[in-house]
Amino acid sequence: MSETGTAAELEIAELEKVTGGKKQIYVKGQLFEIKPFTIGQLGPVMKHIGSLVKFADKDGDINLLEAFEHGSESILTVAAMAIKKDRAFFDEVELDEGLALVLAIYEVNQDFFVRKVEPLVQVALSPLNMQKT
Repeated sequence: MSETGTAAELEIAELEKVTGGKKQIYVKGQLFEIKPFTIGQLGPVMKHIGSLVKFADKDGDINLLEAFEHGSESILTVAAMAIKKDRAFFDEVELDEGLALVLAIYEVNQDFFVRKVEPLVQVALSPLNMQKT
């Protein structure tokens, strides 16, 4: 395939354009639509992902295996919030399905946080920073 990506990557990119960045994935026979977190989820999510930031590189990519090793409960709690299930739901999820779900949640929301939330937080904090000086 060309430098622009494999056929599967191009198909996924097209699907993401159509669905607005949402992803759909089957886990335990159920179809879940993964969407960016809402403002109501932001606080609870931030409580759990704050400890995972140390596993991110400068581009915001997280080493998920290392993050799981040190923060699996936080990851699974955030994943449960994303699909509106109890954390215990993941106790019976097969490894491959669970990792695929977590990856989908990460991919959808990484873009959301990097492109939407982070700039808004910077703008919101800038007047506060000016007042302190």
